[in-house]
This record gives sequence, C-alpha cells and structure tokens, in this order.
Amino acid sequence: MTALRPQDRSPHWQSVYVTNSRPDAYIVAGRLEHEGIAALIHSEAGRDALGIHIGALGAIHVLVDATDAAAAEAILYPDSGDVAFLDDGDVIRNLDDNDE
Repeated sequence: MTALRPQDRSPHWQSVYVTNSRPDAYIVAGRLEHEGIAALIHSEAGRDALGIHIGALGAIHVLVDATDAAAAEAILYPDSGDVAFLDDGDVIRNLDDNDE
C-alpha cells in the first residue's frame, strides 16, 4: 500500500471510502488488498502537519481503480443495496430507517 502522489492521480482512481482516521483507512485498504483489489490512501497535503483532522481537509480517501469500484463496494457495504456514487466519485449510502 502506498501513499498517492499528485502525479499518480488520474481519472481511473475512485474513492470508495472516506474517513478522518488514518488507521481506519489502512484497515479498509488492507481488507480490499486481501480480497485482491489494489487500494491507495490519499489525504490532502499538509493534513497532519497542520493538525487538520476534521472536515474536507481532514478527509482520508481510500481509492481503487474505477473498474474495481463495484467489487470494493460489495466488500465494504455487503448489506447495503442502496449505494450510489457521487459525480466526483465519492460513495454515498442511503440508510434505511433501521440503520439510523
């Protein structure tokens, strides 16, 4: 698992999980890699140096190749039939009343 450098960013990478916890991101990426899906972890430059751990600047994204996004989604959200992708590639889940 490697950190994503800006020059590595390309349209084929898609965010399938967002968290503010670096250990959480590594656990999710490790799970995907265990299932055979290559995963990268990306956060904004300066996130840790500036101590920003909330909001959009504190977000850590787990990225997979767009062709693996559906398989990653099935692994990460096995019980959710209501998963959708935003235009920017981020994943959203529609929660049922029972999930709240």
